[in-house]
Amino acid sequence: KVISRIWPTFSFKNPVDETALSHDESVVREYRQDPLAYNVGTARFGAELTKNFAILFEKAKTIRAPLLLLAGGADQITDLKASREFFEKVGSRDKECYIFEEMYHEIFNETEKENPLGRLADWLRKLDG
Repeated sequence: KVISRIWPTFSFKNPVDETALSHDESVVREYRQDPLAYNVGTARFGAELTKNFAILFEKAKTIRAPLLLLAGGADQITDLKASREFFEKVGSRDKECYIFEEMYHEIFNETEKENPLGRLADWLRKLDG
């Protein structure tokens, strides 16, 4: 936070391990070769992300829209505990949460992506219903 005020453009290498994105090696390879994959963060970005996540959690109880939370249980990039906590805080009565235990971060780019895609399709059909 302090660094973002003094030197907002201070940059650092994104600490994400690309192999934690998916079990599918072709997904990891494509990510590494993608010229648009941004692997640098800035102090300002980190400070803003932290601030806005706090606001999101604070206001979660006011969210009344339907919510579908899909997450990988073996995700090493995001905090599954925080995702579950956010889900519990959301005020919507129409909310569903599915954790795909063996999957990494990009559940729609996993080797067994049919299950999360099927859950999403079922949920969308229910909304359209």
